[in-house]
Amino acid sequence: MSEVQQRPDWWQAADGKWYPPERHPAYRPPPLGPAPTAAPAYTVPVAPPQQPRVPVGREQPIHVEVTNLPTPLHTNACAIISLVLALVLPVPLAAIIFGWIGTSQIARAERSGVHERGRALAIWGIVLGVLELVAFIVVIVRISQAATCDPSFQNC
Repeated sequence: MSEVQQRPDWWQAADGKWYPPERHPAYRPPPLGPAPTAAPAYTVPVAPPQQPRVPVGREQPIHVEVTNLPTPLHTNACAIISLVLALVLPVPLAAIIFGWIGTSQIARAERSGVHERGRALAIWGIVLGVLELVAFIVVIVRISQAATCDPSFQNC
């Protein structure tokens, strides 16, 4: 605290005295560890000399507005279940159903302004489920043909 400004980064309080930047109410200490490569998130404002003094007790509150924070993205659970059912368990119908539900939930969430991940997982679950279902039907047809085949014919 001083009656005169000691350095350019000192700030003048409502009582007319100059204070170092670490005494400012909105001051945040620098993070520990390696130096950041980007500009610091907050710099202490320096009051211009022509700024009128505010009487003690009439200070304006400091408002810090935080905007544009990224919302965390979540992966749709039905999309994950669809892909797991298609890859791990031999349940193609359930994989198709869960994939369909997952894609519709993701589309509904995007229409309401919420972004959700997992569309590609759900689509792959549907595709693999359909391929497994087709392969299952082909195997069943081949087995039924082999079971009904008469061994006396040459082209069974």
